[in-house]
Order: sequence, then C-alpha cells, then structure tokens
Amino acid sequence: MTNDRITEEAGPRPHSVPEVRPSQAAPPAPRELGAASVEAQDHAATLLRYRVGFGYAILVYAVFFLSDIFFVSFVAPGRLWAYAVLRFSGVGFGLLFWWRLTRSPPLTPTVFRWFDLGIYSYTSACITLMGLESGGLTSIYLSGMVTTIVCRGATQAEHWRRGAVSIGVPVAVHFFTLVAASPFSPTLQAQWGSTQALALFGTMTMFLMATAFFIVFAGHGTWALRQQVFEARRLGRYRLIQPIGEGGMGQVWIAAHSTLRRNVAVKVLRGERVRDPILAAARFEREVRATTELTHPNTVRIYDYGVTEDGLAYYAMELLAGHNLRQAVAREGPISAARAIHIVTQTARSLAEAHTHGIIHRDVKPENIILCELGGERDFVKVIDFGIAHLRTADGEGLTRTGIAIGTPAFMAPEVRAGAAPEETADIYALGGVLAFLLTGHDPPTNHVGPVSIAGIDEALAPIVDRALTPQPAARYQSMNQLIAALDGARHAAGRAVSA
Repeated sequence: MTNDRITEEAGPRPHSVPEVRPSQAAPPAPRELGAASVEAQDHAATLLRYRVGFGYAILVYAVFFLSDIFFVSFVAPGRLWAYAVLRFSGVGFGLLFWWRLTRSPPLTPTVFRWFDLGIYSYTSACITLMGLESGGLTSIYLSGMVTTIVCRGATQAEHWRRGAVSIGVPVAVHFFTLVAASPFSPTLQAQWGSTQALALFGTMTMFLMATAFFIVFAGHGTWALRQQVFEARRLGRYRLIQPIGEGGMGQVWIAAHSTLRRNVAVKVLRGERVRDPILAAARFEREVRATTELTHPNTVRIYDYGVTEDGLAYYAMELLAGHNLRQAVAREGPISAARAIHIVTQTARSLAEAHTHGIIHRDVKPENIILCELGGERDFVKVIDFGIAHLRTADGEGLTRTGIAIGTPAFMAPEVRAGAAPEETADIYALGGVLAFLLTGHDPPTNHVGPVSIAGIDEALAPIVDRALTPQPAARYQSMNQLIAALDGARHAAGRAVSA
C-alpha cells in the first residue's frame, strides 16, 4: 500500500491487493467526518495542560525574588534593583504568554512552539545575568538553569529531536550569554583564567548537561509510550498492524478488517504533526469526499471512513502492492516510449474522471503514481493522494486558497507557482512533466519561458511533452482526453515505424 508520499518515505512494501468490496454506506454526514472541531479540542487540551504547568512555573520564578533579597542582604551585597529587573521582566513576559494562552483564537502549534522557545530562552538569559550579578562562573544562581529545564521538560512530552531543540536552545542561550557578557565583566574575565572557578563552573555544567539529557530522554520515553498506545488501538472495525508511511497530514497503516479478515490500508489524521490542525482536518475530510466520488480503476479505491469515539478521523483504502514511478526509474533507468505511453495514458484516464467531478489533483508527480501488478498486467497504474486537491465547488472554498502555491515545484504549472487557482491544464502540465521524467530519468526544468525541448525524449513524444509543458495554459492540451488522443497517435506512429 502506498499513499501520501508513503513510498517516497517508507519504501515499497510487498503486500498483496485485498479483494475487499467498497462500503455501501451512504456518504458521511458533516458531523461524522467533522474532525476539525475534534482537532481544535485536542489542541485546546494541550494548551490547557501547558497553561497550568507554566502558570506554576511563573509563580515559582516570582517567589524566588525572596531569595534575591536574602542573598543581597546576608550573602553578597549587590544591586537588588538589577535582580528585580531581571526577575520581573521574565515574570512580565511569562504572564503575557500565559494570558495569550487563555485567549481566542488558540495559538497554532507552530506559533505556540515559537512562544515556548522564546520565553524559556529569555528566562535562561535572565538567570545567567543574575549569576553575573552574584559571583559570575561560581555563582549558585547558575544552578537555576537546572530548575528551568526541569520546569520546561515537565510541561511537554516530545520526540527526542524536538525535545533536543526545546531544551537545547535555552541551554545554548545560557552559555552564549556568559560569553557575550565577558567583555563587559571584569569578574568574568578574571574567572576564565582561574582554574578553581573553571573547575566549579565545569562541575555545574556537567550537572546541567546531564539533567538536560535525561529530561530529553524522559520526554521521548513518554512520547514513545503514547505512540505505542496509539499503535495498539483499534479504529472502528480495523486493527492497526504496522505503519507503512506518513505524509503531511497523516500516517498510513496496514490494518486488519475484523469481519472480512483481510488487510487494508488505513490513513489516520495526525493533527499534532501539522501546522494548522483545524485546516488539516478539513482537508483530510475533503480528501475522503473527493476520492469516494471517483470510481475509475486507475484511482485508489476508498472502502470505508469514519471517526472514532474519541475523535480520530480515518479512512480505509485498498492495499497496493507496487512501487511509485520515481522508484521504478531509480531501479531501471529511463523507460521506453511505449511503456511510458501506457503508464501516462492510464494516469490521464484517472485524472480525466476526476476533472469531470470538478476535482483538480494539484500534486501529480512520480511519487503519487503507483505501478501495481493486477490481473496479470504488470504496469497497472493507481493514482493516489488527493489530499491537496482543488475542488471547483463550494465545498472546496477556503481550503485551497488562491495566492498560495501548494504542490511539488518541479511538476507545478507556472501559473500555480505564481498563486493562481489551478485548472485542468495545471494537471496536464504536471503529467507532461511526469512523461518527461519517465523518458529521461530527470525532473523537468522549472521557470522556462518557451518550448522545453528536453534532450533524450523520443521523437514521437517530444511534441507532446513540449505542448504539455508550455508555460501558457491556453497553449497546452485543454483536457486529459486531448492528451490521451495525442498519446494514442504517438503509439500508432511508433507501431508503424516498427512495422516499417
């Protein structure tokens, strides 16, 4: 099975295509696939958990001003006002962030991560500067960095890569602040040359780095445990067996149907992995609706769809045994003209049906065209991934916006790269690029302003590729049927040439 860049990222899997009949259920009501609201609630819950933990962190940070007073009064006389500025500027920024967490609309995951990284980095700098006020490299205040990263780690469970950034950046800011302040601090300048001061600072640094490592490790362990719980779950009538790839909006799994005892492919929306979970859920829903309307044998078949009781959106589709065109060319090199015509013609027929339903695929590329062996036919094409399709209907309004280029640049029509709404000719341009790729083994050139004239293309197909890749939409083939007719003509011409 392959879907949503699955073979590009996870490689082909030798699984047979199940003979599962499509579900006869009526199209879903808006509530059934209304995962947008579910994703919004899930993200709101994440923000709520963070808000509670971060609120306690602000309180603790503010209360430590009492220790500043005691320190200046009884340990090392100094400028209390400097401690106050550093302490309460951090509290002020923290309260602003906390207040924003309580407002609507909720922060998107990307904005939330930037806020989180910024506030903890600023706190790290403040604690370091307080250390400079109270003894420099030997100041006990520098140990406050340990409390800071423990506080940060307690609020989030993340994959180790993301956790390394979330924890690593504030730690890096700590060291950067020390280095940057050295030219302005005679105390620091002297301590960099003191073996005793460096030894004490090195010991505190080891404690800090060890704590950071274990915080990242523990966070990853919690995240991995959540993943295992997810992998063991059931989605309606389907038991998830193993992941076989993932794309921008979801993961694809091999799953067993509890009644038919056959394997299918299940795509599951993973909202926490996208920048805008609400928009992603709406697009996911649209992908299901768009693909279920299509019945052409060269289009991947949707069998079932739904939302679990706890709001996880999914759909089941046929499990494909095969590999995508990029993998085929990587293994075999450029393919013959006759085989390329056979593959592209099937793809064009699938897209022609989509166009009659007002659906522009918008991401036609080698990774989204799968070669299967079906019914004894070796190169049976399946077109996948309608996740960013453009619908020329009211249902698609607001989900693919004019002025925003979405797709794969090498196969994206110039007008779409410029932000224009895609038409059928945009898919024709992309499919012309796929044809050129099959014949040459290279992606088509981008940003050309005239005829392409790509070297290495069969003589009978060169005019077809040139016309399909013409920058001006009006000069291309105006429908997939026109392109199919041109390919048929090239096939017949090649046959006559062989006969002669």
